[in-house]
Amino acid sequence: MSILTWNCQGLGPPLTVSTLRELKCKHRPSIMFLMETKQDRNYLENLRFTLGYQHACYVDGVNTAGGLALWWLDSVHLQVLGKCTHFFDVVIQGLVTNEQWHATFVYGDPYRTRRRELFDEISELRLPDDGPWLCVGDLNALCSDDDKCGGSQLRASSKQILLDFIDRCGFIDLGFKGSMYTWSNRHPGARNIRERLDRGLANCLWRLLFPKALVFHECLVGSDHRPLVIQLDVCSKRAHRTFKFESKWTRMQDCHAVVHASWSLKVQGPYMFVLNGKLKACQGKLVEWAKRTVGNCKSRIDNILKRIDAIHDEGLSEVSREEERGLLAELEILWGMEEMHWHQRSRINWLTAGDQNTRFFHCSTVQRRQRNQILKLKSSEDQWVEGEDDVLQMVFDHFNKLFTSEGVANVDEVLSYIPSLVSVEDNQKLCCIPDLEEIKAAAFDLELQYCFTNSVSMLGNMEGKELFHHP
Repeated sequence: MSILTWNCQGLGPPLTVSTLRELKCKHRPSIMFLMETKQDRNYLENLRFTLGYQHACYVDGVNTAGGLALWWLDSVHLQVLGKCTHFFDVVIQGLVTNEQWHATFVYGDPYRTRRRELFDEISELRLPDDGPWLCVGDLNALCSDDDKCGGSQLRASSKQILLDFIDRCGFIDLGFKGSMYTWSNRHPGARNIRERLDRGLANCLWRLLFPKALVFHECLVGSDHRPLVIQLDVCSKRAHRTFKFESKWTRMQDCHAVVHASWSLKVQGPYMFVLNGKLKACQGKLVEWAKRTVGNCKSRIDNILKRIDAIHDEGLSEVSREEERGLLAELEILWGMEEMHWHQRSRINWLTAGDQNTRFFHCSTVQRRQRNQILKLKSSEDQWVEGEDDVLQMVFDHFNKLFTSEGVANVDEVLSYIPSLVSVEDNQKLCCIPDLEEIKAAAFDLELQYCFTNSVSMLGNMEGKELFHHP
């Protein structure tokens, strides 16, 4: 399922129409939003019919300027709530999910003085938390110096217009895959200017509704603007999960007992063999315990809330009141665990956990995962490699070659001319084995979610020799 938006700058030229047909065949977008159509309605209706779209809404251009077109398929339940010369505001149902969500397809005003008025009008359409909301199109605005290459320097006041709009609506930038700049003046050499005028924005609720959604910048053909394709359900292979100690486990007393029991196992052999054996035993016991005891926090929270509702529907008694107290206490623990779960994955260290920021941390995690996805790579032959298996093979081949020795010449003579900057005494200090107190001090300097310092007591009076081999 996908959405295509494109400032086509006129649907008259054959190259532009051919590009549009190719995009339709390649991505099969369920919704298509076209800006600056510069054609009459009869022409647009004929083109819509040939592309296979059953529904349409238009904003007519003035003479040969402007014009907006919104086309969608029968499979999409779309209702137009409002339209003007610069945007369509719609409510959508039937794309990937049956949940309703809002979308505003925007063609930003090219004049800066009127752009702020347009953004103010859009921001008043709904509150930031008033359901999932997507805003996409040619915004004709930049919010960072990185959004522009070439030409005069971007003025701070120009950037602030879009930044204020994003902040007021509670939007996050959905990012992109592909070339950074979506518009080019096509001038050669030093006169070439490129800008990222087109983008997708959404609030946290929309991002959580479509966690796999990605924005693709397509090829710059048939217009000065790149088409944007929003894939709502990008499929990727699920990587094998490596074991990670969950910070939320530390909120349960049973966790201490599981770790202590695992670490108390008698393992014979060299020090590192003993350490590795205890770590493996601890990992296995924790995974088994977590499946049996912790389970799915979200599911347990939903069940508790339903039970509390049922208690109040039945009418409170002394017994049910006592049950409710127990459920509320468990609910508080589970909410805290859920927050810790997403905080640990969000990599956000500047915000302290404890204020029920679960949605924020979850959204940060989704954004980071999407940003870190590698969908294609350029090979040494300057060819783009796409497809998950081909990309994996290319990465494997690269590092396999990188770490394959081709034989090292005798470099002793070269090294003899390099002065030694580390004294013998300093080298001995660097090579000495750290004691347990040094290890603990280093561990306690780490962020709580990366080293669970309140769990160190589980290990008892562990000797340093169990961590490092002493000669």
